[in-house]
Amino acid sequence: MEALVKQTENQAELIDKLQEDFSTMTKHATEVQTYIGLREIEKTTSQAAKYLDELESSSQFNDVEISVSSTVKSILQDVKSFGNISVKSSRKFFQTKTGRKDQAQHLVPMVHGIEQIKPTLLNSLRVPKGEILQTMTSRILPDGTLLLFHDKKNSMVQYNSDGTFMKELMTFEEQPYDVCFVKDNTVAVTFYGTTKLLLVDVEKIQLLKTIKLAYNCYGVSSDGEVIVISHKGVVKL
Repeated sequence: MEALVKQTENQAELIDKLQEDFSTMTKHATEVQTYIGLREIEKTTSQAAKYLDELESSSQFNDVEISVSSTVKSILQDVKSFGNISVKSSRKFFQTKTGRKDQAQHLVPMVHGIEQIKPTLLNSLRVPKGEILQTMTSRILPDGTLLLFHDKKNSMVQYNSDGTFMKELMTFEEQPYDVCFVKDNTVAVTFYGTTKLLLVDVEKIQLLKTIKLAYNCYGVSSDGEVIVISHKGVVKL
């Protein structure tokens, strides 16, 4: 009933507002403005009239009688108690992390300009004695080790993060062009002069798969789910 009364009060307030608008319009508006205003008022009053008609035809004003059966009455009269309710409370300790007043400033990371970026030398590669290393492509793996190609030997070698030589992983028939990390211990290797891509397990030093393509392969990248290769266009695997 409270909801119903609120609805009808809102309708009454709306009608009062329309009456005020109509009174103001007849005093100050031109005939054309009055005509246009009456058309808008007519739309609203029609909706209000429809609401009243639907309200009258609905069952919201029907009398409702609620009766309790004799069985329920006897329970209410005879049964004195269904039991007792006990409430036990125990203190809980918790920690809250409160933000500082300037916390909003830390939501967006600060991006430094190129003039603020100062490169520093971490390590230098220590090439085995007697070796002349010529390479065009290298890739740092998640474990910090470095993969690079030995162009003269067409081989893929691995260095520790401290710059020391670890091992020669694999030698290829053609000259490798690019390499990227895929996932786990798998890397993808492309070849400039051929139309294929190799998947290599650098932990087991094992060729996992050879994928033939229609064009020469150039750069390669991966997010662990998709491998993207550039050639005359772009290939997604």
